[in-house]
Amino acid sequence: MKVRASARCQDSGGRNWLRTKVGTEASDRHFILSVPEEFSHHICEEGMAHGAHIFAALCDAVSGLPFHLSPQSGIAEAQKLLSAWFGFADRPRPPIRKTIPAGLYLPQTPTPSHNAAGLLFSGGVDATFTLTWLKEQQAGRLLALSIIHSEDGLPEPHQLALYESYRRALAAQDVDLIFVATNIMTCNDRVHDLWAFATHGGCMAAVAHSLSKQVDRWFISSSHDLTALIPWGSHPLLDPQYSSDRVSCTHFGAEFTRFEKILGIVHGPVGSGTLAVCGDGVQGGAWINCSRCQKCLRTMMALDLAGAREQSISFDWSGYSLAAVRSLRLRGRNEVIFVQELIRAAVALGRNELHAALDHVLRKSWLHRRLYRIEVYLRMKLRSAQRFKAPLKRLKRLIYR
Repeated sequence: MKVRASARCQDSGGRNWLRTKVGTEASDRHFILSVPEEFSHHICEEGMAHGAHIFAALCDAVSGLPFHLSPQSGIAEAQKLLSAWFGFADRPRPPIRKTIPAGLYLPQTPTPSHNAAGLLFSGGVDATFTLTWLKEQQAGRLLALSIIHSEDGLPEPHQLALYESYRRALAAQDVDLIFVATNIMTCNDRVHDLWAFATHGGCMAAVAHSLSKQVDRWFISSSHDLTALIPWGSHPLLDPQYSSDRVSCTHFGAEFTRFEKILGIVHGPVGSGTLAVCGDGVQGGAWINCSRCQKCLRTMMALDLAGAREQSISFDWSGYSLAAVRSLRLRGRNEVIFVQELIRAAVALGRNELHAALDHVLRKSWLHRRLYRIEVYLRMKLRSAQRFKAPLKRLKRLIYR
């Protein structure tokens, strides 16, 4: 694996960045990594080489190709898990564990270290909860890493403004925030196509290793709790496999449900004022979140149930209503899990009107869920359809509508 020499470039605000290509010579097997010059002391060439191995393994796994590493490497095991879970390779799929065997996953208690502990920080619910918890428990320095997705390795002004606001908020909690711009999400078509549910965890680990000069442990925030595990790109069985001899990757927070995380954020020192969860990406207007998509509305419902509407200023609450909730339609199992959790919270809190609206959403989503299973099957099996991605996406939107 190659780590090519860094080149200096400037963003629209005049900040100097160091831009590096990490990976092989093949155009779809390397990614761009750009780091502000003031964060260059976090760059780790050994970590970049490990990140390049992770990315190459992901690319080969989603293409159904073999990938050979030393028996000591967990990356090969990660590839086997992904191939088995999502059927990338033409072999029988073993049953998926819905729970983790006793003793395999334990609540993670940070231990003191000479180096910093690192947290992959997106600004979403899971990462913000992990930050809140680690601040209460961590015995050493904490470093947060935010990943900005950019085609050319340079961020847009509104992305920079958001991450600068994060940096100020985290500085108040004595947490250093660094950010990196990368095209790792989009540089390989198959990795991009399967990002939402299969490849995001490995890609984030690859970037984290590249910035691990002062870190010996990265925390990757859980998406699901232990009672609701599904095949997913970040998982208690998967994330530790991306560890290297020098830096470990820890899947954190699976002992908490999403609503429990919301409560922890609302009542914690960080608060919910900077949450960024939008399914359409960071917005450039008055609010960080569009406040209309499913991810936004699910989070707004949880914040509403937690009594935190006033402090949650990154959302536009003017359009939040039961009618907006009832208009939602669910597709994947992941979405159903979170809505079922919201129903349990609404019942416990006596919010019968929200309970009824969410029951309506579940009943009306049956066709969307069946269509989605067909869509995912075709995306997995018909790799040649990738070149027709644009017209197929338009057709998909029309069918779901």
